[in-house]
Amino acid sequence: MAEEVLHVTLRMHPKVSLRGAVVSHVGLSAQTSAGATAGDMLLNFSFGIHLRELVAEFDLTERDFSAADLAMEMLYLEEAKSLVMEELRALTGRLDQARKAAEKQALTDPLTKLANRRAMAQALAQAVDHATNDAAHFALLQIDLDHFKAINDSRGHAAGDYVLQLVARNLCESVRGDDLVARMGGDEFLVLLRGAPSLAEVRALAARIIEQIETPKWYQGQECLVSGSVGAVLSRDYEKLVIGALQSDVDRATYAAKAAGRGCLRFGSRSSEKVDRRRPRPPNSASDTHKTLFS
Repeated sequence: MAEEVLHVTLRMHPKVSLRGAVVSHVGLSAQTSAGATAGDMLLNFSFGIHLRELVAEFDLTERDFSAADLAMEMLYLEEAKSLVMEELRALTGRLDQARKAAEKQALTDPLTKLANRRAMAQALAQAVDHATNDAAHFALLQIDLDHFKAINDSRGHAAGDYVLQLVARNLCESVRGDDLVARMGGDEFLVLLRGAPSLAEVRALAARIIEQIETPKWYQGQECLVSGSVGAVLSRDYEKLVIGALQSDVDRATYAAKAAGRGCLRFGSRSSEKVDRRRPRPPNSASDTHKTLFS
């Protein structure tokens, strides 16, 4: 028997190339026991690297291959590889989700679901970098709740936690989507206003925040009254932005608001307006009642 290697391209599938052996029965008797005659040729082709695609294309099954054909072993290996890769992809996806969840948890206040001190530090550092490069200025507001300790003492810590959650919701509803609200601990919150807000915009936002915080909050039928003292600084007021100076100035502004009677806004920027008078309120307002209760 003479054997030659042959390459064949399918007309209907020109991208598929088959490689096989051609065995000639030259020199055999006119009729062999296998029914082959002289001049007959035996062609044995392999799908090669196209095995998987052609099995799917022609809907082949194991009955189309001989029991000893290595193609079946290759198909089994290919299927096993696919299963392993699919499981690896699923495992990688689960690990990535777990990593993201852990990162989010590390940057989230567990009680209010706001950003925490660490998240605000990262965002503030980025905002300072952008403002330094004249990309975008920002404003920083600090809100400290007034008379919050009285609620914890008289209503209990559960009531205090409930008030903090409501205040967190008020703050999120007051700001825009690109702004960041964080609970820094206790009853202190920070708001990072992006997008170069003007002095008037900061005043308007602070007025909304103060008004919403002073809205009576009820816990198990008991009224919980708090107000918010707000300090603010604007990045454009600084020749050189230093995070420590920003935090120190906004902190002093917040305490200036408390000293001015609470429930008002004070600016701590070096060139901004130092005093922002409390907005006029009608007599016998909720705020007047609030001050009477806690005077």
